Amino acid sequence: MKLNGKWGYINEKNETVIEFKFDEAKSFSENVAVVNENGLWGVIDHTGEFILSPQYPNLSDSYNGLFMVQKDFFDFDYYVNLKGEIIKPIL
Repeated sequence: MKLNGKWGYINEKNETVIEFKFDEAKSFSENVAVVNENGLWGVIDHTGEFILSPQYPNLSDSYNGLFMVQKDFFDFDYYVNLKGEIIKPIL
């Protein structure tokens, strides 16, 4: 949900559960959410703590614990896991 130009998360009772502080935010998937802070993407848990700090130019939602990192919309780079380890696809 967006409030005063920033994104955060609320529960079903309309209570704020994660502060409205992100420039952009995606829905939770596999118990984590991808968020944007100062133009870079990172991953948070349900408490709003960063699992992966904002350091990626573009980051997909989690799929089987992996996130696709892209330099731009058309240029796929690599995958990263929740430990921040880079995983190159097999071509």
